[in-house]
Amino acid sequence: MKCGGKLGPTVFKAGVEKYLQVAFDMVKRYNVGEYYRQRLDLIKVELDETFRPIEEDRTQTKLLVGDFA
Repeated sequence: MKCGGKLGPTVFKAGVEKYLQVAFDMVKRYNVGEYYRQRLDLIKVELDETFRPIEEDRTQTKLLVGDFA
């Protein structure tokens, strides 16, 4: 199915980051353990990767499954 339109995000970085900061504060305040702090660090990295700006000069290439066969 093709729509021909541009895809728009339905989740925005700021909407996730505000809760991430609250989670960091809670981990620090309640000293729940290193595991949770590390998980939040990983989520922060994933968030930065997911919402990184698209370079203007980068072109997208359409690939088909047959291109790999």
